[in-house]
Amino acid sequence: DNKEETLYAKNILLVGTDKSGELSDVIIIARYNPQKNIVSLLSIPRDTKITYGGETYKINSLYKFGVDVLKDKVETITDLYIDNYVVFSTNSFKEVIDILGGVEFNVPQNMKYNDPHQNLKINLKKGLQVLDGEKAEQLVRFRQYRMGDIDRIKVQQDFIKALIKQKFNASIITKAPA
Repeated sequence: DNKEETLYAKNILLVGTDKSGELSDVIIIARYNPQKNIVSLLSIPRDTKITYGGETYKINSLYKFGVDVLKDKVETITDLYIDNYVVFSTNSFKEVIDILGGVEFNVPQNMKYNDPHQNLKINLKKGLQVLDGEKAEQLVRFRQYRMGDIDRIKVQQDFIKALIKQKFNASIITKAPA
């Protein structure tokens, strides 16, 4: 961005927590440029090693110290100023997707995984389908890809792009109170 565009663009940290509420399962910086009506996404892999208070952590575990600690560390490692943040629990994420009527998405592979510690049961079939909140959570939390978190990040970003393309228009205003 040039200097003028940077004045208007805003960086929003999107944090999706896991079921425990202590770990961030998704960390994305969404940069919105209203001058060009463009959203850019930068994902931070949840297993990124960082130092905090003299100790080494995976960045997703910083959330237990508070979202401001996570925000500050993301700013430090990316050299980007975060204007604001949004934290989604698994339940609030599912509720938002359901309120919006689901998102049509092409699931890239069959996804099957069970994690009893997170009470997470993933069972999605490959192909184009409308994902309700429950299925959308399964999609964004799935981790068993050939390229690991690289593929996971791509799927998460593709889902967010589909969500924005399909749902962020004038009709969303009527659902804003929900």
